[in-house]
Amino acid sequence: MNTSRFGALNKESELFRARFCAETASQRLAFMVEAGLEYDQCTPEELNAKVQPSGKPLWELLAQVEESKWNRELAIDTRTNPALRIFFKVDFEAVPDLVAGRKVFLRHGQAYVSKTDVVSLVVGHFRSHLSQALVETARKWASHIAAEESERLTPVIEALSTRYLGPDYGDLQRPAGEVAVADLPRLAHESFPLCMLNMFEGLKRDHHLKHTGRQQLGNFLKGIGLSLDSAIAFWRTEFAKGGMPEDKFKKEHLYNIRHSFGKEGKRVNYTPASCMSVINSAPGQGIVHGCPYKAFDADSVRAALARLRIEPDKVRAAVGKMQGGHYQLACAAAWEGAHGCECVTGINHPNQYYTESRKVHDAQMGVTEETKDADASLNPAALPKLLDEPVLAVTPSRQTS
Repeated sequence: MNTSRFGALNKESELFRARFCAETASQRLAFMVEAGLEYDQCTPEELNAKVQPSGKPLWELLAQVEESKWNRELAIDTRTNPALRIFFKVDFEAVPDLVAGRKVFLRHGQAYVSKTDVVSLVVGHFRSHLSQALVETARKWASHIAAEESERLTPVIEALSTRYLGPDYGDLQRPAGEVAVADLPRLAHESFPLCMLNMFEGLKRDHHLKHTGRQQLGNFLKGIGLSLDSAIAFWRTEFAKGGMPEDKFKKEHLYNIRHSFGKEGKRVNYTPASCMSVINSAPGQGIVHGCPYKAFDADSVRAALARLRIEPDKVRAAVGKMQGGHYQLACAAAWEGAHGCECVTGINHPNQYYTESRKVHDAQMGVTEETKDADASLNPAALPKLLDEPVLAVTPSRQTS
């Protein structure tokens, strides 16, 4: 199956699962009836029948399965109230996720699904129909529409999977205040995504970057608040450390820096590259730009994240996502490991990674400053010197017996 179609199928199925689970029991039932999803419900006779070789009634075995899933409430209901013994009998191929997770009782090729797990049936039905629809749409598109709309509609449709629709992190989304060149090393290790940190460290090490790397890192730094004058000073210093004469810098690089800020040429203020743009950069020998989760091997990513003191479980999660081709999810896992909290928004842009990181650091700094202020208020040097001033305001209270 086409990778993009497979990814869309997974995401839409998970979204449908979340929406279906958010509905009430009556709403779920109404949806199933409307969609014609009338599954074969087990009769009382079937549930009371003895199952060999255990000799126990079927409902008791189903209750044991629910207990193994920590669904104790349903297990109790199954044992004590015959009216609540609601199970559906389907072919085991209809619930592969339940079978794989050993969450369903199997007998003679049939899976006995509880009312709480019926979501797997509905999602499986949805996934099957969506998969067929995607295949049919792709076939019709390739055989009829693509050629007829090659100049108008085809480029738009084919670009949808790589199109970024979030904030462009230009002037309107730029953080308040400017970033100083002297702060960049600290900010890089605190808040840069791995792609930008890799370029930043490569520049510091080699005092040189390829053209695409200069574009990606330069526009990223502009997006986080580095001014034009600071950018010129930053790149001049780094290139000078590599032995570049001043006249060569002015001739080959000064114009491009000013151009990226909209001060030369068409005076277009270029925006930072999105994740998809970085991911699609072609890696090569001596190139440090692009997405490390796509270009690096697993050991290199592990080593890079370990240097950033990422939590080990998040390193494993990031590497797992990377190996599955989910590069942005890998980056989000690294963000969570670096900051110790959930990345609710996901990562779709390097500057978004930085912005969300600074929010966490700023919040932590705020707590630290409040603690410092509290400590200062308890400093004996700050106590009132006049005997008639109240002292209890700064003295810790003690419990009295």
